[in-house]
Amino acid sequence: PGAGAAGGVALALAAACLEKACAVTLKHADLPEVAAARGELSHLRGQALAGARADGEAFEALLAARGDARQAAQARLSREVDAMLEIAARIEALAGRLAPLIKPVMAGDVAAAKVLAQAAAAVHRRNLSEDDKLVGQS
Repeated sequence: PGAGAAGGVALALAAACLEKACAVTLKHADLPEVAAARGELSHLRGQALAGARADGEAFEALLAARGDARQAAQARLSREVDAMLEIAARIEALAGRLAPLIKPVMAGDVAAAKVLAQAAAAVHRRNLSEDDKLVGQS
């Protein structure tokens, strides 16, 4: 595993930062939208960690594949990347929607979540481009 796994871990950290901001906010106010987002973020954190593992496995399969199997391996890796990009988009959207509701003291965690999700998305988009080139070199 390499950059794809790192991107998955970054997404898990992004979800954790925003989840923490929700937890602190909920300690001081009963906000159903924040409570629901906290649950979704917990789920996204787990998906991101599982995705980090799956990305590494899919990349190893791509490296090992020969002939026609390379196309199937590339498709599998592309699906993993698409899933990670969806997680990144969901975290960014939640951060934007929740920012006005979160306790101001947690603004740094909200900002960290946004930046980590954006960085992870950039890593995954770059990897997808590089993986396409790798397949083309076979």
